[in-house]
Amino acid sequence: MQVVVATPDKPIWEGSAEKVSLPLKGGRVVVFDHHAPMVGVLSQGDLILESSGKQEVIPVQRGVVRVRDNRLDVLIR
Repeated sequence: MQVVVATPDKPIWEGSAEKVSLPLKGGRVVVFDHHAPMVGVLSQGDLILESSGKQEVIPVQRGVVRVRDNRLDVLIR
C-alpha cells in the first residue's frame, strides 16, 4: 500500500509498505495491503512501517489516520 506520513508543515515519510502498525486510542491496529477503509485517532506511541523485511519506527504524540483505496495517510503533530 502507499503510505504518506506528514506533519502540517511537510511530509516526513512517503513510500510503499506491506504492513503498518498504528498506536490508536483504542489500542494498536495493524494495517495490511487492501485493508478495509477506516479512520482513527492516534495516541502516543510508535508508528511502525514494514517493507521488504525492514522496519522504520516513527514516534507519535498524536494525530489522525485514514485508510482508503490501498493508501494510508497519517497526519501527526
